[in-house]
Amino acid sequence: MKDTLDLYDLLIFGDRTKDIVIEQGDTILVTATSNHVEIRGEVLRPKTYEYSSTDSYSDLITFAQGFKPTANPNEVTIQEYFQGSINSRNVSINDVVKNTVLNNLKIGKK
Repeated sequence: MKDTLDLYDLLIFGDRTKDIVIEQGDTILVTATSNHVEIRGEVLRPKTYEYSSTDSYSDLITFAQGFKPTANPNEVTIQEYFQGSINSRNVSINDVVKNTVLNNLKIGKK
């Protein structure tokens, strides 16, 4: 039997609905990813997080435990790798990452 568990569901959101019982002899495979983004600025837990193409920028901010009271939710800037360069641009928190290769995401102050 093959099951998949997103640890962010458990660790960030506390969702245990997909818990799996592990028994002696079971094998656990952890797949690698190169999709990591540094989230900084006016968030409660600035760190580097894993992301997927289906995540919105709001999801990424939730990974960082949300906005500080001093945050400006309309000032969300990403740095992305694009055609051999790093470009900065503003995004809406409702936008989806899609095929963007992120370097960092910064939340500005009010």
